[in-house]
Amino acid sequence: MRLPEQLIDQTVKALLLLAAKAHHWHLTTQSYSAHKALGHLYEEAHDCADRISEAAQGAGFVPKSSNEDVVMMFTAPENAIRETEQICQVLAMLDDASKGVAWLSNIVQDCHGKIYAILYRLKRLK
Repeated sequence: MRLPEQLIDQTVKALLLLAAKAHHWHLTTQSYSAHKALGHLYEEAHDCADRISEAAQGAGFVPKSSNEDVVMMFTAPENAIRETEQICQVLAMLDDASKGVAWLSNIVQDCHGKIYAILYRLKRLK
């Protein structure tokens, strides 16, 4: 089966952006429990981007580099839930597109589970 290269590239970029935003939220939240959860989020998002990208490279996919600038707005920590839900949707799309590529599907499902568990915590913070 052919790798969903464009979706892999988009997912890795989205995870890296989420990692940067989550790190910012981690540093600016007023809640200690949110601080801890957001710390886990930026670590997991970065780790997942790395794992997906390196596994795809091992299968012969070379990520596309570009000269485009990425403009990122650092938003308030209150946006963490919405943006984490969005990355969960992106991971679900990549999982659907990678059916038949077991090694990629396994990594994506693991990442989705870890990030979803953090999302669950963020939604239930006191």
